[in-house]
Amino acid sequence: MRPYSYQRFTASDTFSEFTFSFALVNELIVLGSPPIISVPVFPSLIQEGRASGGYDVMLDRPGRLLFLQFKLSKYVQSKRAREFQMSPRLFCGSVYRMEIRARRSSRQHELLLDLEQNNRGSVYYCGPAFHTLNELNSHYENRLIEQYTRFVKPSEFPAIDDDDQHFMSFREARGGPVAFFSAEGRKIEIDERPFLERAVEDMKKAGETPLRRSIAEVVSWLRGLSDIEGFAAAIEPEDKAETALGRLAMLSQMILNSTLFVIQPRTAR
Repeated sequence: MRPYSYQRFTASDTFSEFTFSFALVNELIVLGSPPIISVPVFPSLIQEGRASGGYDVMLDRPGRLLFLQFKLSKYVQSKRAREFQMSPRLFCGSVYRMEIRARRSSRQHELLLDLEQNNRGSVYYCGPAFHTLNELNSHYENRLIEQYTRFVKPSEFPAIDDDDQHFMSFREARGGPVAFFSAEGRKIEIDERPFLERAVEDMKKAGETPLRRSIAEVVSWLRGLSDIEGFAAAIEPEDKAETALGRLAMLSQMILNSTLFVIQPRTAR
């Protein structure tokens, strides 16, 4: 079923970041045959003091925390755009632009990079390499949202050491030129493998560590960020692991603007 099949849209209609994230999350839940199971963790689905959705069993097994930061790619065609002024020229016609929040307005990129580099979880920015609602509906119907989405780890960007606005530009979800723009544009190389392959590799980094311990480590890290307003009240320690997972999911959305997933090996039925 299409996300909004009950309305009529023209070929030029676009979609919101929420609609894109909804479509991608629904696809990632059932992505691929074994080897992994991917479960999004929404705070509203975890009731205080109760085991729900099988989370209590899940937390005792090894697994990997996955943080996805959804970006709505900007479709750029103007010949005056910076992408078309590069030398040597990388782009022509049109590109998609994934913007990174400037450090002067948010610590989001800094925190996501820290989260990734200290191996507390897997972290990806993800933005569509399409921009019309017709495309989204077609990809959703054919389960191709992931295939037409660009996934990038924070560490794949060049170091950001100023307060300016930065963005990455690309044409396709995989393959083709990719450039990073700050003071000037420069070509960069990023991992072009399918997301499922990268997720399986990330999952192996967890080893035999149970999710319960991984959750505690990330919450402990967040508790150390006392300079960010509102953290202290949100991350008071709780006795129940299910509540800790819910709090982590809430913090992921509040502070990192990211959706928390759990990825684990599929078990034989």
